[in-house]
Amino acid sequence: ELAARALHELTAALGRAGPLVAHNAARFAGEDDAVTTIFGVSRGAFTGVEARPGALEVAAGGTLFLDEVHNLPLRVQRSLLRFAEDGLLQRAGEPTGRRHDVRLVLGTNVAVEAAVADGRLAHDLLARLHRVGIPPRRERRADVPAIFLEVLRRTLDPDTFSVVEKHIDAGLAERLCLHDYRERNVRALQDVAAVIGARIAEGDRPAAALAASVDEAFPRSGVESGDTGPTGSHYERHRAEILAAFAEVDGNVVRLEAMLKQRGIRCSRRWLAEFLARWNVRPVRRRE
Repeated sequence: ELAARALHELTAALGRAGPLVAHNAARFAGEDDAVTTIFGVSRGAFTGVEARPGALEVAAGGTLFLDEVHNLPLRVQRSLLRFAEDGLLQRAGEPTGRRHDVRLVLGTNVAVEAAVADGRLAHDLLARLHRVGIPPRRERRADVPAIFLEVLRRTLDPDTFSVVEKHIDAGLAERLCLHDYRERNVRALQDVAAVIGARIAEGDRPAAALAASVDEAFPRSGVESGDTGPTGSHYERHRAEILAAFAEVDGNVVRLEAMLKQRGIRCSRRWLAEFLARWNVRPVRRRE
């Protein structure tokens, strides 16, 4: 959704004045609900129904974002394909269509090829789209501190943000980068920012509000707390596998990184070197 919003804002800067309209396809009650919500309905199409525009009409000149599109019935997906091909929008129960200029952005969190194979995604709709993969946050950890700062900037008033920002040090940034994000996304950072703002509004000092909120959302790893057991950070949980692979590659960290990725353990060379040093296995080679 954030990527769709960013695309919409970029095109808005180029002169597209229409709104961004977003819907989650998993929330439609059925095919009729999906059709009338997306394409609209004309008066008398169903008993007691008044004419109303659909999301495509509302988004005219702008962007319609449909998330979890694999939940749409295939007939509705192919109606979207027809609209993408000719821009003609026909409300349910309407004999003719009208032309509208709408950018379609469709999202899914399932494997696309598998969804086509099992009939959840229309192959012809997929062929019409320009596919863009959004890497999960666990694969771009270096971006997390910057994302957190931007979320804080949007959540807090400017004066409060400037104070809180001064208390974000390297240790906190490291904790954000090392957190296991397999089941959490950017909304987790938004939640933390909201809690920080609420604590400050209740009278907490900014530094205390930041520390308490981050501690609750991102508990300290085993390395930070002194616990070197199997719990804690991603690296601590895979410590045995990392050390075994380290022996297999004769201490070559480049080969170690590649081997671990082949085995489904995503690690960066920089943090592998850091943790191997902490475990007294391999000293960190620092520049003089």
